[in-house]
Amino acid sequence: MKRFYIIFLGLFFFMNSPLIAQEDLFDILDQEVEEEPEIVAYTFKSTRIINGHSIERMPTRQLDFRINHRFGQLNEGGYALWGLDNALINFSFEYGINDWLMVGVRRGTNKKVYDGCVKLSLFRQTKGVQVFPVAISYYGDWSFKTIKGL
Repeated sequence: MKRFYIIFLGLFFFMNSPLIAQEDLFDILDQEVEEEPEIVAYTFKSTRIINGHSIERMPTRQLDFRINHRFGQLNEGGYALWGLDNALINFSFEYGINDWLMVGVRRGTNKKVYDGCVKLSLFRQTKGVQVFPVAISYYGDWSFKTIKGL
């Protein structure tokens, strides 16, 4: 019976010692590996919020074509087709050059304005090991009127 206890204790320690060593090894490996910050994607679902720009950009090598319109006043009634006769229309193209830079061009019917824009990400919101709680983008726009007589 004494031999049984010695063999049992020997096998018990022999079987558990590699597992304990492996668990310690995994703990050491977890401590040594530095996790990269996880970038928060899609703070907004689009590059626009109603008629203004959000912080989002077009994905790399993707083109977005938009037709935006703003109706005139509804109280003009049926004569102006409830604002449809005075609608302003814009056509725009936005292109993602890479994951932090987007450019765009636009043409609007109001005073025949041409626009160009650039949007770039300065800082991205991250979570995980390194937390940066906000996303900051730069948006620059230049425009010129082409209507005659103004």
